[in-house]
Amino acid sequence: MPDTIRTRAALVALLPDNITGAIDAQDVRDFLASAVLRHTASGADQYILRPLADSTTFFQILDADGGDPIFNVNTTNERVGFGTDSPSELVELVGGRLRLPQVNEASTPTLNFGDGDTGFYEGSDDIITVSIGGNARWHMTATAFGVDSSLKPVFRYANSTATTPNIIPNAADINTGIGSAAVDQLSLIAGGVEGIRITEIGGAINVDITGDSVKIISSQTPASNGAGNQGEIAWDGTFFYGCVNTNTWGRIAWTLGY
Repeated sequence: MPDTIRTRAALVALLPDNITGAIDAQDVRDFLASAVLRHTASGADQYILRPLADSTTFFQILDADGGDPIFNVNTTNERVGFGTDSPSELVELVGGRLRLPQVNEASTPTLNFGDGDTGFYEGSDDIITVSIGGNARWHMTATAFGVDSSLKPVFRYANSTATTPNIIPNAADINTGIGSAAVDQLSLIAGGVEGIRITEIGGAINVDITGDSVKIISSQTPASNGAGNQGEIAWDGTFFYGCVNTNTWGRIAWTLGY
C-alpha cells in the first residue's frame, strides 16, 4: 500500500488509535511520509520537514521558560532566526554573538565570499588576516593594519607627530613615512627625523625643509625655449637654469672654486 501524505488533523487523529493499540505499521509510515521522511527518485532517503502550509513560526526550539525562541524557521519568507521569531533577513542573530573558530588557512578563510577563497580569518590569536584569492594579503592587529613583510605598507594605530609616522611604506622601516606635527600639517619623516613639512595657512601652501641643502638628483639641459613652466629649475655641469615664463628659460654659469 502506498504511503499517504496526511494532514495535521489526520495525524492528530492517530493518537486515539495509539491509546487502544490500534495504530499499525502503515499509520507509522504515513506519519513519516507526512512529517519527516521523503524518498528521492534516486532511492536515497532524506529527512525533510515540510509544512502543508507555510508559517512564519513553522519550526522552533525554545528553552523551558519559553519566551523568544533559541531557533526559529520562517517558511513563509524563507528565513532563519536565532533569538527571534521574526527574522528580517535570510539569517538573523538577535541578543547574542556568533563565534567563529581560529583556523590559519588562507585558501579557505573562516568568513568567506563568492567562491570561498576570499574573506577573513584569525590566523593566530588577536590577528585578523584578509585573504584575497586564497592568499594572505593584509593583517589587522591591535597596533597596525598592513603587511608584515619588507617593502609592503603599514598603517600604524598610533598618534602621529613630526617624528612619528603612522603611514609607513615599508613595514621593515617603521620610523620612515608620513606623520603630522599639527592640524593642516604633513611631515615627511625619514629615520625618525622630519625632513619636509607641508603646511596650509589661509589657502596657501608652505613647504619647510629640514637640513642644509636641497639636491636635484638628475641633471638637465633645457633649451632657451624648451618646454617648461614658470618656477621650474634645472642644472647641468655648466649652468643653473630657471624657467621664468612658460617655455622660456634663463641660465647662470657656475662659479667654481670660490
